[in-house]
Amino acid sequence: MIAPLLIAFGANLPSASGTPLETLQAVVAALPSYGLSVVKCSHWYKTPAITPDEQPDFVNGVAQIESDLDADALLDLLHRIEADFGRERRVRWGERAVDIDLIDFRGVVIVPGSVPETAPGEEWTSRPLALPHPELVRRGFVLLPLAEICPDWRHPQTGEKVSELVAALPVEASEGIYQVKP
Repeated sequence: MIAPLLIAFGANLPSASGTPLETLQAVVAALPSYGLSVVKCSHWYKTPAITPDEQPDFVNGVAQIESDLDADALLDLLHRIEADFGRERRVRWGERAVDIDLIDFRGVVIVPGSVPETAPGEEWTSRPLALPHPELVRRGFVLLPLAEICPDWRHPQTGEKVSELVAALPVEASEGIYQVKP
């Protein structure tokens, strides 16, 4: 079985497409126009912002997609889609109309060299592609929707099942996350 292409979505500001939920729904609906096939998409989840400053809650979800692009080209396309839907990259972990992260690219592991970290609130700087997404194991707002659509998914580096990763989350990484009712 070929490992899936997985992307995660988040938004906590309105856009020209509407509320954060409406924006993410519009993004998913638009993916085929960018050449990406949506295999399945999770429900949407409301998530408290994990930033040091006060921000609105996020709406998050995960989708399994198909694409003929390589990982770097796919990441570039995801950034273009973000921009098309109103994303402005100003500060790390800042408020955003849309965020799309490449979580897993068919089980490929890419560990970039040492890159200086940008602290929350500092000016945003581009980082090299890392796969699977390095923050994945600490993010309940990614793991919960991922477990919903790919319950058999295993972390490409550790082999842990998504259910094991969810169970290992500290309480604060999953508290306050709930499914949004349509």
